Amino acid sequence: MGKVEAIYTVSQPTVLTEAQSFKNLYAADHAAFEAKDPGVFVVTYEADFLALIVAAIATGTDESYMDTVHAETEDVEVVMEACRKYIQNTLRYWVVKKWGEGSGMFNAFGFDDYKNVDKSHEKMVSFMNNVKNLCAIHTAELLAEGMPALEIAKAPTLAGQILTEKGEQKTAIKIREEKSDIRVAAYNAVWTIMLQLNGASKMVFADDPSHMALYNMPETDSVHTFSDDILSGETDNAFERTLLPNAQLTLEAHDVNLDFGLMKLVGDVVTGGVGVNVPAGTSVTVQASALGDVTQNHFLNITNNTANDGSWKVVN
Repeated sequence: MGKVEAIYTVSQPTVLTEAQSFKNLYAADHAAFEAKDPGVFVVTYEADFLALIVAAIATGTDESYMDTVHAETEDVEVVMEACRKYIQNTLRYWVVKKWGEGSGMFNAFGFDDYKNVDKSHEKMVSFMNNVKNLCAIHTAELLAEGMPALEIAKAPTLAGQILTEKGEQKTAIKIREEKSDIRVAAYNAVWTIMLQLNGASKMVFADDPSHMALYNMPETDSVHTFSDDILSGETDNAFERTLLPNAQLTLEAHDVNLDFGLMKLVGDVVTGGVGVNVPAGTSVTVQASALGDVTQNHFLNITNNTANDGSWKVVN
């Protein structure tokens, strides 16, 4: 499902608050609107407007879907850690013992390129699938070398687990994106009615500027957008600013998982911690307080602890 662009220029909670105000105003003024344009302002206009507001509320918030994405990402990381331990502590020992480090089979198992696999979910899925297949082909040789059968059997088990968990994470991300589109479309519909009332009020209350002003659209929120590419192992600074604890920020991680956190600089030393981990290909809206101590830390840093390059975006 393609991303639906928001036409509203304020936060979603503000849209709801202002829409309710517009609806109440229209309830009192409906006769004046109906007299000017009965083709648009029909008897059911107020009820239809209310239905759109209710529908927007029913779409919920992004938080619950983001929680699911985070939970699935944590599940992937649990299996990733099991794969890492198996590869580094068990499989590598027996492959080297049987065929030698740097041999053709050592490379066939993927150890020559393992440094690019260790922190990448996608690459680990492919790596473990290859390990599963090679262990199946060379079971007899590995058993003869002394590798326990239970250890060989871990290869297909872990390969299946990492594939399943990564698939569930992707599904959660896609569901969140779909629900986000539905939510934005619902708020767009509410905003469209508000724009319609705002425009019509200029005709309906042309001789009453003070009443016309009641239908003014809410002022656009002040929005700042920061974005950049980020290399593997790199830390970027988005901005230096004092934030209120309840200030909302939207954090986006493109291509790789990224850590966002508020830091402070004391001399040449940067201190602080990871506030929020954002999975690859997702965005999350949080309050500034979730990123660290806003009273002490004023630098919003983004860290790429993965083996791959990516990019990020912050909207505040």
